Amino acid sequence: MFSTESRRGRRVLARLDRGADLFEQIRSLCRAHQVRCAELRGSGSLELAELDAFDQEGRAWKPPRVVKGGGLELLQLSGSISEEGGRAAIDARATLMRDRDAGVEVLGGHLRRAVVHSVELVLECFDDVVVRRGADASTGLSVWLEAIPLAPEGAGEAAQAPAQAPATRRVQPAAPAGAQVQPAAQAQPTAQAQPTPPPRAQAPTWADVAAASAPEPEPEPEPEEVSINPGDVLVHPRFGRTVVHRVESNGEFVQVALRNGRVVRLSLEILRLRPQGVENGQRIFSATVL
Repeated sequence: MFSTESRRGRRVLARLDRGADLFEQIRSLCRAHQVRCAELRGSGSLELAELDAFDQEGRAWKPPRVVKGGGLELLQLSGSISEEGGRAAIDARATLMRDRDAGVEVLGGHLRRAVVHSVELVLECFDDVVVRRGADASTGLSVWLEAIPLAPEGAGEAAQAPAQAPATRRVQPAAPAGAQVQPAAQAQPTAQAQPTPPPRAQAPTWADVAAASAPEPEPEPEPEEVSINPGDVLVHPRFGRTVVHRVESNGEFVQVALRNGRVVRLSLEILRLRPQGVENGQRIFSATVL
């Protein structure tokens, strides 16, 4: 088990920009407010979300599911901000809702990527500790492994030199009556000042960490939208060569006829279509599962 304690914190509240990448906006907040460790909470709506889940037996993340098309209500966003490899690590889970032809659909899972429609966030910051992530041998996940306490503000300033002992003077014995008194020589201080200790190193700030980090890789562009019509040929990875019989729900579903005459209903939201040309007047599309 791992545990630590924080006694100094603050809250950062933010409204994110429409059309922006959710995780890029969170990282910008961390840089602007020097957040290195925090709890993440939020709600609102999204234009696109990419959800995945962890296969415990296979010890690997399953292929993500892309949910798009608008109307995605973000019922709950929760997670944490820590560090991994010297960079901000955002671990987030999301619960989504959308209204479909068959009724209300609720989705949830580990949030890999999202595009903002209207999102409000709260960062519960822990300013006296940094939690670092790393690979866990028992589960295969990236988990909290180490907590680094941070010194309070001003603790890195150089300590003041210790007070010097007062200089001592030699006491001249009293001269006999009638004797001529010679002036006493100026006494020199006998105590020497101690050397000032070197200043303690300041704990690195989040700006230092961000400056030393490699630039964030550009996200892969979204595949170009394609429209499919009745009569087109769809080459499915499971059903093989099929013919589109009907398009439903504004292009969200299609009914395709198999070679044996059976009609199957497919969801286009989990398929990626790529044009393969025209054959005998029919457009050909290859389909891969997202």
